[in-house]
Amino acid sequence: MKLEKDFYTIKEVADMFDVTLPTVYDWMNRRGLGWVRIGARRRIPKEAIEAFLQAGRDAGASEGYNRKDIRTPGHAEPSLVTA
Repeated sequence: MKLEKDFYTIKEVADMFDVTLPTVYDWMNRRGLGWVRIGARRRIPKEAIEAFLQAGRDAGASEGYNRKDIRTPGHAEPSLVTA
């Protein structure tokens, strides 16, 4: 993901990841997504988004996950499908 700006609004981050505003607030308050206060507003620095993404990649790798482990809703392994 190529980030074009130095700072993003909470709404921009929510739109970027196709999540709700409460999800981004959760990331900020409990999941380690860094932010700064500029005046009365909170902004998320580009570096914080990059670090958050890397931390997610590192956590997935350390737990043994990779792309083929991720299944979409409704996906079933062929051996598990019954007639």
